[in-house]
Amino acid sequence: MMKKFLGVLVTILMAAPAMARVSNQEFLDKLVKSVNEQLVVINKERAADGKKLYCQQLSEQGVQSLAKYALKYDLRSYDVLSFVSSAADQLFCYPLACPSQGRASLGGAICNAKSYNMDLSLLRAALSSMNGAEVENYDTLQSIAERAR
Repeated sequence: MMKKFLGVLVTILMAAPAMARVSNQEFLDKLVKSVNEQLVVINKERAADGKKLYCQQLSEQGVQSLAKYALKYDLRSYDVLSFVSSAADQLFCYPLACPSQGRASLGGAICNAKSYNMDLSLLRAALSSMNGAEVENYDTLQSIAERAR
């Protein structure tokens, strides 16, 4: 009886670290690292093809944009689609075609749509890298953060 109890206790203790939640700050740190790693890879590929490059690494403004969303919400219920569509709008890592218009106006949204889509792709690539596989829109940020350990 005592051996069985100890066996169950050891199993629970061994599983506890895997069940521990990743904090929002840990998630943000891992995401910034992943985005910067993706930038190196993407820029190398784009340079070889003679295409326009992304920023070299996230600016302080880019990190703050990610932090605005990554630190605000519960990672267990915040999904990829919500996060990426919100955070990419303020990332500005891919150059704007019409910098004077930004993305807030209708003309700016149309003129700078490629920049937004490229930033969206960058975030999805970083999350997929953290996840170890392509992310789905409904994946929670918590599940991705746990896989990135």
